[in-house]
Formats: sequence, structure tokens, C-alpha cells
Amino acid sequence: MGYLRYFPFFLLLQLLMESYSYYLWSNFQSTTTIYNLYTNFSIGFYLFILRDAVQSKTAKKYMAVAILVMAVFFVNTLLNKNPLFNTYSYMLASTFIISACVYYLFEIFRFANSPNLLKESAFWICTALLFMYVSGFMLLSTANLLENASIEVIRNLKIILKIINYLFYILLCMAFSCRYIFKS
Repeated sequence: MGYLRYFPFFLLLQLLMESYSYYLWSNFQSTTTIYNLYTNFSIGFYLFILRDAVQSKTAKKYMAVAILVMAVFFVNTLLNKNPLFNTYSYMLASTFIISACVYYLFEIFRFANSPNLLKESAFWICTALLFMYVSGFMLLSTANLLENASIEVIRNLKIILKIINYLFYILLCMAFSCRYIFKS
């Protein structure tokens, strides 16, 4: 549960990043580099959270390796200002997150004395991440192919991504409030 103390700072950083990228976008500047950097950073953070939630030492080691891989992608993004969304690192990162979430759920359901999931913050965070990255994997893995798509297609994809984001943050709110809402 110690990982929850880092979440408010992470969410503040996310708010600042979204505000800055909106500023860039409204001034007709590219936001791709900032999103590429932030995606790599946030995946590393989420893996850190999931690493704290699982029990298996072997799984923790694999997640530590995945965090290091994301750090390498972060540095690579800093050095190479790619004008396109980095779909390959996003797909790999999504695979890391999805695998870690599935393992966490496997670990919970494997033991007979699993906790009450309604009161378990890690469960809600895992559910949010699993929903976000399975959905995002399907949509964003083709982002560079949609460079010349019609305005209508891009507008619809943006709406879908906003809905996914809203649901993601609702599930994260559940993670912070589940202990108070679902008292026995």
C-alpha cells in the first residue's frame, strides 16, 4: 500500500503534462515528443506500482527488467525527437502492463485466502490499467497508419480515447476511495 503515497504526485505531473500539451496544441505545435516521453515514464511508474502489488519475487524481477527497458525507451525518446507517435514502444509497454496485470489477477485468484477485492486498491488500479492498455493497444498501435485518415475518423478516435480516459480515471478514483465506500 506504500505505492499509493506516490500517486497524487504522479497525477499532478500528469495534469501539468496535459495542460502543457494542450497549450502546445492550441499554439499549433507538436505534442508528439511530450506524449512519447510521458508514455514511457508513466508505464515505468505503473509497473513500479504493480511490482509492489504482486507477491512473487520472480515476477518482481521481471517487472524490474521491464522498468529498465522503459527507462531505455525514455532516454532514446529524449535523444531522438521522432515526429511520429512511438507505436512500437507503446505496444511493448502495453504488453508489459497487460502481462503484469494478468499476473496480479492470477496471483489473487490462485490463493484461497484472497482479499475482499472491493476494498483492495491494487485491484482497482490493476483493473484501470488493464482496461486502459488493452483498449489503447488496439487503438494506438495503428496511430502512425492513420496519419492521412479523414477528419471524421480522427475525430471519432479522439472521442473513443476520451471515453477510455474518463473510465480509466473513474476506476482510479475507486482505488483511492474503495476502503471508504465498501466498509463492512
